[in-house]
Amino acid sequence: MKKVMIVSAAVCMSLAASMSAFAGELSTQSGNEFGVTVSKFKSERSYQFDESSSFSQDAGQSFTDEQKQTKFGLDYTGTIAFDAGYFVKLNTRLAYGKEDTVTDAFGSVQPTIGYDIPVAGTMVSPYIGVGYRYRVTDDSDDGYGLTQYGSTTYIPVGVTNRLSLGANSGLETTLEYDIVLKDKQKAEFGVDDNNTGEDTGDATLNYSRSGGSGIKFSTMYHYSHFAIGPYVEYWKHGSGSMGADVGAEEKSGNSTEVGVKAALRF
Repeated sequence: MKKVMIVSAAVCMSLAASMSAFAGELSTQSGNEFGVTVSKFKSERSYQFDESSSFSQDAGQSFTDEQKQTKFGLDYTGTIAFDAGYFVKLNTRLAYGKEDTVTDAFGSVQPTIGYDIPVAGTMVSPYIGVGYRYRVTDDSDDGYGLTQYGSTTYIPVGVTNRLSLGANSGLETTLEYDIVLKDKQKAEFGVDDNNTGEDTGDATLNYSRSGGSGIKFSTMYHYSHFAIGPYVEYWKHGSGSMGADVGAEEKSGNSTEVGVKAALRF
């Protein structure tokens, strides 16, 4: 009986040690990550002008502003992990692209807090936070032109799953849903007050778009301090009136980014 108890205790200690090693291997680690991205980006924005619109050259018309670009980006993620399984992260990102006369750039800052949960041989890490995204689209070199500035505040809710693939290697997959809280826009249009076909100046409009959401997905293969993998980022934009005196409205639109990221962690 005494031998059985000793064997049982040894087995329990071995299992506890294995679980501890597993948790240590896959748990969120404190550190820094610097990454570069290359992506294909597509964006659509639709506008509708009333018959009485103050934009005389566009009165009664609608048009869609569509972009297709190759974007290059930089990002940084800093992580602080705590012994109890909690962690905090700060992610920042910049991306830039140009196609014909259109340039498009955006930056984002996203602090989050999360918790590690061991599940069936993997580590599942749900998180939540707050994010801010600023985007500038400039088409002012083409005809009347349009320059759009957008600032979006949102709540990111996501989960990361980490799976070990052997010594010093693993797979990290993240799925995130973003709830837009506030979406402020500033638009600068070229105008033709005299109907001469020439730009006679800029009209600046400030307005807000209602609703909106985003979805982000990525899966990264890690080996030692290096990581690489694909990602997808999709945003759906709400509609917004530019003002009754203007007689124009931005309809709902969307943007999709599909790319590859390579990163170093230390």
